Formats: sequence, C-alpha cells, structure tokens
Amino acid sequence: MKPSSIGAEVLTHAARACEAQAELLDESLDRLSEDIAQRAAVYTTGVGKAAFVAQKMAATLASTGQRAFFLHPLEALHGDLGRVQPQDLVVFCSCSGATPELLGLLEVLVADTAALTPLD
Repeated sequence: MKPSSIGAEVLTHAARACEAQAELLDESLDRLSEDIAQRAAVYTTGVGKAAFVAQKMAATLASTGQRAFFLHPLEALHGDLGRVQPQDLVVFCSCSGATPELLGLLEVLVADTAALTPLD
C-alpha cells in the first residue's frame, strides 16, 4: 500500500472513532466541566501510559486558563502532595483502576481530606 492510502485509512478510522465517542458524551461531561471551573487548581495523575494522558490533560487545561498541573503519584507521596489544597480537584488516569501507586495516593488523599466529592 502507498503511504497516502495508509494515511487515508488511518484518518478514516480516526474519524469513525471520534464519531463513536461523540455519541457517548452526556451530562457527566457537563458536571465535570462545571466542577473544574469552580476549582482553584486541577491536578492530574497517572502511571505509565496513563501518565502521558494525565500530562496532556493538565497541559490542555492550562492552555484554557485553568490552573492545572501533573502530579506524579510517587513524588506526591514523598512531599509534593503538599501542593494540593482542599479546594483543588485531583483527576486519576488509569486503564485498570488498580494501579498500586495510584491506590496509595488515593488512600492518603482520602485520609487527609475530610469531605471528598467523588465524580461518577
């Protein structure tokens, strides 16, 4: 196959994937957007490939004017957690939802926070 044919096929698949994701958007995105707008800062965190997603999320939010930062979970547990304030939002990015480093960070955040407001 020619590179141009491969490129066209990749873009066609990407467009279909975007259309499928657009159909899944609902009011949970509205709630998340409202919550983010009300926060002093947003911290994103993740490990491995999810960390790259979290870093991109923080960079994108920062480019819109929202104070947003990537927080490495291990660094957070060794002092950087002091940056996070009660009025901030921490977004966890994980494929499995069972990453030990993220679960450790969540445990510390829950213990240190009197009133967490989990999002659906």
